[in-house]
Amino acid sequence: MKIAKEKREKNKKAGNKQGIQFQIQSKIGASIIVVMAVIAVLVVVVVYNLLIKANNTELRQDSEAISLQVEK
Repeated sequence: MKIAKEKREKNKKAGNKQGIQFQIQSKIGASIIVVMAVIAVLVVVVVYNLLIKANNTELRQDSEAISLQVEK
């Protein structure tokens, strides 16, 4: 009986360690997901701004080219 009780206590301690380990891993995993989501949003914003800027530059260059042709 004493041996069975000791085994149960060991199993309980091992279960507690696994539970704590799982909680830590969950919190780290959640933090990593949040960081990746923030980085993804920043990438989308930067790429969007670059595309808008490139489009505006292209429109301005086309406009200048057409105005030069009209002047000729």
